[in-house]
Amino acid sequence: MKKILQEVFIYALAVYLTSQIFDGLVIKGGIQNLLILGALLALGFKLLKPLILTIALPLHILTLGLLSPIITVLTLFMLSKFLWFVTLFGLSIPGFSASILLSFIILSVTISVIAGVIRFVFSK
Repeated sequence: MKKILQEVFIYALAVYLTSQIFDGLVIKGGIQNLLILGALLALGFKLLKPLILTIALPLHILTLGLLSPIITVLTLFMLSKFLWFVTLFGLSIPGFSASILLSFIILSVTISVIAGVIRFVFSK
């Protein structure tokens, strides 16, 4: 249970910091919406990402793991489309000056990098 809450806080903080870096990522509402979004991201990345990775395992092996960032992008895209947390919990990507695919690539890589840095800092 402690590990799950830790992941929720990591993703909530990563999304908040990403929204501070990019003007195109807007989080409406307060800390409650941010924590709900963090919980959805943690749940999605812990459940949906392994499923996508299992389906794409031959390509993942063939590319020697270089497919992993694309799987992260695909996971974030699927979460935004199927769980509709983009508008329900106050996360929107309105004025991002890139294509929607490029927006998801930039945001998912940024969220993943920030979450990795937070995990590294707090694991010490």
